[in-house]
Amino acid sequence: MELDLSSLQSVRDFVNRFRGRNLPINILICNAGVMACPYGKTVDGFETQFGTNHLGHFLLTTSLIPELKAGKPYYR
Repeated sequence: MELDLSSLQSVRDFVNRFRGRNLPINILICNAGVMACPYGKTVDGFETQFGTNHLGHFLLTTSLIPELKAGKPYYR
C-alpha cells in the first residue's frame, strides 16, 4: 500500500485502507524520513523535514493505536 508521510491526507488514506483489511499490528517500525533537504513545504504547509519526519509519523502511529492494541501482547 502506498504511503507518503509528507502528506497528512496520504497518511489518513493509508490508515483507512489498512483498516479495511481488518488486520492487527504486532509491531510498527517508523523508519522513513528526509534529512538535510533544501527548504521546502509539504502539501499541508509544514517545513518538509518536520512535516515528514515528525508529523507524518505521529499521525500514522496515533491513528493505528487501536490496531496495535488488537495485536499480540507485545504492545507497549
